[in-house]
Amino acid sequence: MILKSFQLQQVHTRKQLVLSGGRMGNTISAKPRMSRESLSQAAVKAEDVVLQVDKRHSLEGQAVGSLSRQQQGSYTNNKQGPDHLIILVNGLFGANENWNTIVENMRQIMDPSKVLIRPSEANRRTDTFDGIDVCGQRLAQEIKGIVGANPSLTRLTVMGHSMGGLLVRYAIGVLFDPKTKRIAGLEPCHFISIATPHLGCDAEGISQVPFIGWLSIAPPLQYMFSQASAPVASLLFRRTGSQFFLADEDMGSNTGLPLLTRMTMDVPERGEYFWSALQSFASRTCYANTSRDHLVGWGNSSLRFMHSLPSLPPEHRSATGVVVEDPLLSAFDVRFQPQSERQHATSRGDVPIEWPSPVQALSFTDPVRRSKQVEAMLQRLQQLSWRRIDVSFQGSFLPLAHNHIQVTRRWLNWEGDSVAMHIAQCLRNTDQAYQELLQQEPQAHRPGPSPESRGADTAAQEKQGTAAAAPPARRSLQEVFPGQVPQDEKERHERPL
Repeated sequence: MILKSFQLQQVHTRKQLVLSGGRMGNTISAKPRMSRESLSQAAVKAEDVVLQVDKRHSLEGQAVGSLSRQQQGSYTNNKQGPDHLIILVNGLFGANENWNTIVENMRQIMDPSKVLIRPSEANRRTDTFDGIDVCGQRLAQEIKGIVGANPSLTRLTVMGHSMGGLLVRYAIGVLFDPKTKRIAGLEPCHFISIATPHLGCDAEGISQVPFIGWLSIAPPLQYMFSQASAPVASLLFRRTGSQFFLADEDMGSNTGLPLLTRMTMDVPERGEYFWSALQSFASRTCYANTSRDHLVGWGNSSLRFMHSLPSLPPEHRSATGVVVEDPLLSAFDVRFQPQSERQHATSRGDVPIEWPSPVQALSFTDPVRRSKQVEAMLQRLQQLSWRRIDVSFQGSFLPLAHNHIQVTRRWLNWEGDSVAMHIAQCLRNTDQAYQELLQQEPQAHRPGPSPESRGADTAAQEKQGTAAAAPPARRSLQEVFPGQVPQDEKERHERPL
């Protein structure tokens, strides 16, 4: 069984991951009704294939890396052209060059003729202070431009570090077409966030800025920072700072909710489909720092309540890399997560979320009311499947985990090199698993074709009523990979989205 194989492989590699970040295990997708012996043979065969592909892609990546930007564009835009667009988005006061190390690793292990890796240039440095919505619109326009200039593209993967994860969520929400289930005309494949404050920022609770929590040794100083955090953030980072702390007021919609709260739902009258866009991705993965991140807390970036955070192995105290990671298939289906999500501190479980009224939502001076907003946001996001990958930099020389996890600056954040390689391998392996799913269910996980991609013949057939029959209904991963989740687990995890 594939899930068992992933769990055994995870246990085998965890010690290496703790000490060095390690290399991820190879992904192997099981065929329905395959015997254990067949799976073992397939595992060995797949491992040999991945090693050969790694070697070939490494040589290709080195060759492409030695070319200039213009030459690289000519290299990747061959007669056929790349079909997979990978957008990387920087965080607050960041720039596209912050992705250099991760991009270098991606080009070593991925086929440069099939993927177009593009670090975003839409929001640099102080441009990121203009607001998550403004920056997200810039990013959306950039994605549309890239797609228009590369007609061979058919698939989309997005990755964001810190605030970049929020910009990605905004951009895909305004680019999403609810009819075709596509984003900018592309099939949504993989969503990856890295140390992203999905729940915003606060002086306490799940979304607490860790730096404020560290001041607990000096209560008067901590109180002063707690009271001044939101106003100071708005002063320093302008519109973005207000949105981080849920202090923005939006009466332009019938929700009257802060932007980050709206980004966990759809607002059709505004053309915003944040929830549907995030749900449309085949897989979702979030990397989170367990400690030494002064800006984003562990629960916030991993989308967990504080009581749901896992226990770490003792070796994490000297680690500079990945220490705990969920099974790969948990990125595709909530039923493959290692444990069920506890949706509420009082174990209410999956219940309809009652959003506060607009009048209540506009008052953020009450910390209890604000914490309820954050709790509702987390409940909503937890209804989607997420693969959590927890990273520890307890053994690092510098307490800069927020930048180490991305290797923002190689000369300063070199201790995150192993995580950068892990991220590249995670994307490669996740996409391989997705391709296996498509091979077993060719139409099951693909959104409908965009109107622009339909040919004249297809349109004529539809008009005459002679078009081909609709594809079969989508099957769940439980049906594609039978016998991997106990029935009681299946019943417990199944829930409408």
